[in-house]
Amino acid sequence: MSEALARAIAEGRLEASVDGCTVERDTTTCRLHMGRLYQWARLSRGNVDPEIASQAHFREKFYQDRPVTPAQVGRLVEDLLDHCEDSGFPFASIRLDSLRHDSLGLHASIRLEKGRFVKLDSVLVKGDARTNLRYLYNYIGVRPGDPYDESAIVGMGSRLRELPFVQQ
Repeated sequence: MSEALARAIAEGRLEASVDGCTVERDTTTCRLHMGRLYQWARLSRGNVDPEIASQAHFREKFYQDRPVTPAQVGRLVEDLLDHCEDSGFPFASIRLDSLRHDSLGLHASIRLEKGRFVKLDSVLVKGDARTNLRYLYNYIGVRPGDPYDESAIVGMGSRLRELPFVQQ
């Protein structure tokens, strides 16, 4: 039953729900409300810069006359947030704005709030080993003054483990 409900929602039946279940001896019967199929009439990029939208693989044509699927919207939000997190905006948020439904389908625009810009002010190196900082910065891909980059920060740990003379 939960698989049928999840499948219905994934196909764009956003109102799908279990209306009730009855149990008779060894049989459970449930009534599913499938609801209508929601289609995109248009999802516009709203205030998202064209470059950011492109790097997040957003194309308005992918959101016209197609079912509204939570997975597709979720991927879009994740892609936009990943781009922001790797470009100095780790506190960015996304929402759908001007949401309305008419006979053509669902209309919405993307609203991106970048939040404050974050730069790395320092890379802390402890210990008395004589290490060329420029070499270390190049090796880990993070330098003081760079915009915050979530992917680089996450990858820094594995890069540091490759160096035999460095401990985290």
